[in-house]
Amino acid sequence: MAAAYRRGVRTATLLTTVGLLIAACVPEAIAPSASPVPPASTTPQPTTAASAASPTSSASPTPRGAAPTAVRFVDPLHGWLGTQDGIFATKDGGAIWDRQLTGGSITKIWSYDATHAWALAADSALYRTQDGLHWLPIEPRPNPPITQIDPFTPDLVWAIGVAPTTAPQPAQASGNVMRSIDGGATWQVVGTHTMWSVCFETTTEGAGAEGKQLFRTSDAGRTWTPTVQLPINDDGPYWYPTLTCPNGTNFRVQVTEPNAAAGHAPYLVFRTNTGGSSWLLEFREGYTLGTTTPPNTPQLGTFPSIMASFLAGGRTWFITCSPGATSLEFVLVGPIGETLARGPVPVADCAMDGQVIDTTHVVVVVGSTSSVIATDDGGTTWRTIYRGRPRV
Repeated sequence: MAAAYRRGVRTATLLTTVGLLIAACVPEAIAPSASPVPPASTTPQPTTAASAASPTSSASPTPRGAAPTAVRFVDPLHGWLGTQDGIFATKDGGAIWDRQLTGGSITKIWSYDATHAWALAADSALYRTQDGLHWLPIEPRPNPPITQIDPFTPDLVWAIGVAPTTAPQPAQASGNVMRSIDGGATWQVVGTHTMWSVCFETTTEGAGAEGKQLFRTSDAGRTWTPTVQLPINDDGPYWYPTLTCPNGTNFRVQVTEPNAAAGHAPYLVFRTNTGGSSWLLEFREGYTLGTTTPPNTPQLGTFPSIMASFLAGGRTWFITCSPGATSLEFVLVGPIGETLARGPVPVADCAMDGQVIDTTHVVVVVGSTSSVIATDDGGTTWRTIYRGRPRV
């Protein structure tokens, strides 16, 4: 792999459209209070240090601003934070945040390294930085609108594009495999096969997933060969797979169905130790799925988890989700399903976004408290690195 973060989750997600007006700006320090973030300035402003204590500590000021929406780190020190009014960056693990983009809500950030990153806005506008400091909109906008990015190199970037639907009734959505060879400046749809989730291991070899079906490609996505259909007896009616990048012969896929009931939402997690030729059901949500899958299958949470699998040896991190719970959990699972680590995440609701940076560093966007928390010791302790205003 070109970079460690290519082991992250590759999936496409439909996004709600809202109005947006964003302009690039030079670095500006985040305001240390809950007042609106000041407009762009040509001179960097004084910075604010975050607390190094636990999320409940008030030993020193924690950076404050608009509600956080997305997060992406390239290493334990360098990362970006998306908010409801733009993008901030840190070079010290979240102690100081500098504004890099001013405007509307950012929904997702992806990165290749500390200088190359991409960001998606709530109105499907796509932005990129090539120096780690300045963000520019990609024009014309990709068509269909991009919902997920898988950077292979700074120039070769894969994506999933999903066309907006005008159907009067809900229907199974499908995505298009897209590719850029100039860092995201221009995009082309590759092949004719629809796909919901992809991850490329080389410039030509990759894995894909759509519905209950898993695929492989050896010609850069022009054609796809079905490998196996996951054993899901429930017809859905809509199944959306989240595919992790293959780590040798070991990787996982989480398949979700959007309907929810009584604080539960359907999901299934499968793993393969054969490079994708055979799959084993590992986790499931039991309340809504009932007898459609084996009832003795373990459950992670009542909703689908945040999943990351770039760690060596096919290990996978899960940040569980159970609405209304007093706290969530992180679970580190080995390649054959063994639990290697488990512990609480001090979140009283589901996380909006999260990332496993390495075996000891994890960062989570907490929607219920409009904050960002991080651990530097594998989940033993957590600290708040950003506090946002209530969401609008």
